[in-house]
Amino acid sequence: MKIDPRGQRFSAALTAIVLVAVLATGSWWLLAAQTVVFGIGAIAGLRYAPYGLIYRWLVRRRRGSPRASAWW
Repeated sequence: MKIDPRGQRFSAALTAIVLVAVLATGSWWLLAAQTVVFGIGAIAGLRYAPYGLIYRWLVRRRRGSPRASAWW
């Protein structure tokens, strides 16, 4: 199974944004929501991880499949 590297970066960026918001606001429910996102990804796998689904439904449809990278 090939993994789109843009999806990993997208998920990492969303996670960073959520965790910065948790630090800035002290919101426990936002931290709990991020924990649930991590849990779903760990139990169900990358195919069903919430941020991966968002990426596939919203971002990848607009940008298309990734092209082969020239540096690897």
